[in-house]
Amino acid sequence: MRVQGPLLSPIGEAAPRRGGLTARPGSLAGKRVGLLENTKPGAEEILRRLGELLVERHGVVTPLHRVKPSSAAGVPEAIAAELRERCDLLITGVGD
Repeated sequence: MRVQGPLLSPIGEAAPRRGGLTARPGSLAGKRVGLLENTKPGAEEILRRLGELLVERHGVVTPLHRVKPSSAAGVPEAIAAELRERCDLLITGVGD
């Protein structure tokens, strides 16, 4: 907790995780792309079309499309593990 004037705030102060960026691949040809949808309106259509364009224009393998159970929830570990195992890169999309 931290003090804000005369009130105590229940908001924790977590230190941000520091990580490096993964190097971009020189080419997407032959790469396995995961598409993770958040269930919001429009997300499915955007990611579906993006997947088609990646196949047509950049030669990626047919994308692996998965859906989170809720936009407010994190990714279930089973889905995260599958994406880590089967994909070279991941695109996550939101709708609305």
